[in-house]
Amino acid sequence: MTEQIPPCTGKWDLFDSVNIHSHRVARNLCATCPILLACAAELDATRRAAKPGYGPRGTWAGRLVGVLKAEDRARTAREDAAFSDEAARRAHAAWRRGDRRGWVVIGHNVYERRRKRPERAAS
Repeated sequence: MTEQIPPCTGKWDLFDSVNIHSHRVARNLCATCPILLACAAELDATRRAAKPGYGPRGTWAGRLVGVLKAEDRARTAREDAAFSDEAARRAHAAWRRGDRRGWVVIGHNVYERRRKRPERAAS
């Protein structure tokens, strides 16, 4: 019997995202997964074992889990306050070069959130 390799292998950036577009692509891969039921069972076990306010995020067994909650909104507000526009841009540039240290990932996320916000009208 050959080992069944799930289609999510190596695609952590796609499956860890809570972005709806990434979720749609991930969900389509889940539809062809040979271990879908095992993944769903692992999701349930992970949720039970997680501390309150923590837990899985992203696409698991074709489902989007861990969408923003109050704790996540507070965390993202702290992250946004910690990075100037220039610091977020530098972190994003480092992330594009392959750096995945904690501050770089957070700064990249801040940069992406700011980039996606609609422009505010000039007063």
